[in-house]
Amino acid sequence: MDIKFPKVFETSDKAHADLFNDMVKVLLENDSSLFEQLVNHINDIKPHASTAEKKKWNESQLYKITADDGKQLIAVPTDGKIFDAINDKGTCTFYAPSGVEDSPAPNKAALRGIQTVGQNNIGTGFAVDTSGNAYYFYYNSSQISITWTQLPTTTEKDKWNSGQLSKITADNGMPLISIKDTSLSILDEVINNGLGQGTFYAIAGSKDLPNHRSFRGYFHMTDTTNGKASFGWVYATDYINNIYTNYLNNNVWSGWARLSNHNLLSETGQSQLLPNGTDILTLPSGYYYAVGTNVVNMPSKTDSSWFNIYVIDNGNNRKTFHLIRSGDNLHWWGTTHTDGSFRGWKRMLTDEDSISTWKQVTLVAGTSTKQFAGNPLEFSIRQNELLLRGSFEGVPANETVIARFAQNPSARTVFLGATVGSYGAARFTLEKDGSLRFDGMSANDNSYVSRFEINESIPLW
Repeated sequence: MDIKFPKVFETSDKAHADLFNDMVKVLLENDSSLFEQLVNHINDIKPHASTAEKKKWNESQLYKITADDGKQLIAVPTDGKIFDAINDKGTCTFYAPSGVEDSPAPNKAALRGIQTVGQNNIGTGFAVDTSGNAYYFYYNSSQISITWTQLPTTTEKDKWNSGQLSKITADNGMPLISIKDTSLSILDEVINNGLGQGTFYAIAGSKDLPNHRSFRGYFHMTDTTNGKASFGWVYATDYINNIYTNYLNNNVWSGWARLSNHNLLSETGQSQLLPNGTDILTLPSGYYYAVGTNVVNMPSKTDSSWFNIYVIDNGNNRKTFHLIRSGDNLHWWGTTHTDGSFRGWKRMLTDEDSISTWKQVTLVAGTSTKQFAGNPLEFSIRQNELLLRGSFEGVPANETVIARFAQNPSARTVFLGATVGSYGAARFTLEKDGSLRFDGMSANDNSYVSRFEINESIPLW
């Protein structure tokens, strides 16, 4: 298309004609330039934008989340904080070099991340450090720092998947089965739990416990019948450390059996040597041994023999003690009653103790008495009795102590002996301290009496 030019306006008034012609000339020049641009545009072989393309561009990302070269939009300075760099930004990418103060990475290693939400100082996002550890984060408008949470690795997930998948406790670590109703049975609850293992608690006084105390324990059921446990065992401990077990065999419980948890013996199964100065009346149940003079409250304070010491605590202050002197097998026993008082030592007598062994009585020197050679005065101890037999010569003065015994009678004992030389009787007294006293005599004729015969049995302590 050609541009047509109008003729020049001519008039006798040249000034007005030039003014009009100059205006037309400018219009013609503009039209020529516009025409040239249109021709160039039509002849351009490059594709032109369509309406749909322009619509797509108008609806595209108008806010940059990366730099123009595609790298992170925000570079956190080494002496800065990630929070300060991104907390007032929208969605953006960032890089934090090694050493940044609030980096969650080990040794504050460098990391790269993206903030996925960010408005009004609220943000969430994701970041990965140079070792491959991944984190997610969040912060709220009221907070002044980022809260980081490390995401699990494949190794960690594999570990968890290979871990204990069947619960043996509740989610808070408390027992899997917890009974706080005394009308319920812990054994029934274990059976109803079915196959597997677990922990339990039963309040004091609840059904089917070994005693009235509360119990904590563990169960292991290995077979079921109709969804309920039929084989397995239960291990339980009360609050004073008594230990019990119970076994379920084909739906039938064997009954609770208590395990001994007291150190009756040493770890090697032997009696325990008592430290010097030990009061044996204070010992707990157990098997012990000691030198008699090294411990307190023995039957004798001067017996340095080895003794085997056995103690049984019956509760309520009651105890039973057995002492055996290992050198000759002599045996003593004693008890502490409910009032806490010790009842004293008693020696156990054997068949050999029933055979009398007679010894001659030593008469007190300085009196007018002496042993009668034909039938001397003798004594024997048999089954806690003092036996006297024989005779002595000479008539002592009344109230004279003629002999002393180490064995003490259970009470002051008065008895009679026969006079020899004139028929009659003499009175003797054995005091509780073991002193044998002549109290006097009565015969047909006291002047003919030359000796005295004694045959008596006196109870001892």
